Amino acid sequence: MNVQKDLFNNVVKKEWEKEWYEMPEYDQEDKQPFQRIVINLFSKEDVDAFSKLIDQNISSKTNSLVFPERATNLVKFMYGDKKDES
Repeated sequence: MNVQKDLFNNVVKKEWEKEWYEMPEYDQEDKQPFQRIVINLFSKEDVDAFSKLIDQNISSKTNSLVFPERATNLVKFMYGDKKDES
């Protein structure tokens, strides 16, 4: 452990360490996607057919999707709001 000490060899704690003293350990579960796939659509008709197939709106500004679509704000927090309705 990398510990910072002062002139008198006392351990110096950071402000957040004082607040977290004796707090329970927290493990963040992995929220990364299982797999990423690049799909090339060569025409507006292809985009429309793919949009209908996965039941998600795709605009000219859409550059990524999450499938199946999730109704939580967590996905928007992680990836941004990629479903533009323009």
